[in-house]
Amino acid sequence: MFGGDVDLKREFLYFHHNKNRALRVGSEKLVAIGEKGPWELYDLKKDRSEQKNLAGKNGDVVARMEKQWKKIDEEFVRVREAAKPTGLARMQSGG
Repeated sequence: MFGGDVDLKREFLYFHHNKNRALRVGSEKLVAIGEKGPWELYDLKKDRSEQKNLAGKNGDVVARMEKQWKKIDEEFVRVREAAKPTGLARMQSGG
């Protein structure tokens, strides 16, 4: 369901793509552009459009979520690197 306020039951939502990073836990979302971009923090329950960066006022939350993001990322890399090749072509050229 896409309409309405629905609480999804998940521990977290992790993102790491093209060096951009994010972690959502509950209504809190930690996000950074690039590997060295500063972390920004948003409360999506109060600010769905991510207009009020709360990182400066909530350094303890940023630190906790950054630590969690790093732990998840390290585990993801470990599992990915330990995986056996599938033998399937990942990308095909042409059309």
